Amino acid sequence: MFVDQEKSLMQKNYIDNSHKNKDSNHLLSFFYKDDPDRQVNISIIDKKYKKYKVSFPMSENTIHYATHFDNLQQTKEYLDYLLETHL
Repeated sequence: MFVDQEKSLMQKNYIDNSHKNKDSNHLLSFFYKDDPDRQVNISIIDKKYKKYKVSFPMSENTIHYATHFDNLQQTKEYLDYLLETHL
C-alpha cells in the first residue's frame, strides 16, 4: 500500500517499526535510527468511513504533528510531500 514511501523512509535512515507496533490500525510505522521518538505513522482511524491520520516529527523533532485525511490517495500525497520537504 505504501511501498514507495517505505523505501524513501528507509533511504532516510528510518527503521520499520510495524512489527513492534501491535496496533492493528497502523498502516505504516517507522522511527529514525538515532532517535526512536522521531516517528512517522499512518493510521486508519475510521474503517467504516476510511479516515486516515498521518503523524510525524516537526519543530526540530521536539513535537509530533498529526493531520487527518478522507481518503488514501490524499494520505499518500501528503506523505510524499513530507518526504520531499520535511523528513
